[in-house]
Amino acid sequence: MKPMDFRQVNEMRKALNAENLKYGHRLEALPPEKVPRETHLGVWRSRDFLVQAFPEADGIVRLSINRTKVLPDGHWTDRWLP
Repeated sequence: MKPMDFRQVNEMRKALNAENLKYGHRLEALPPEKVPRETHLGVWRSRDFLVQAFPEADGIVRLSINRTKVLPDGHWTDRWLP
């Protein structure tokens, strides 16, 4: 897969920023129709984070926690930025 150019990254960042503004600062559960129930136990979203819960063996629940911001170079933000 070819890396995105600056224009594509900028468009992606704008779209993601607009989507982030639809959410508050506190996590809220996404409605069931937006969650792939066959693979997820639940999904929560805020303007800063996406949290996904996955079932694992022996009743363990794995959480995936990701920031919802992309840096100008196209990499996901993995640290706090003001």
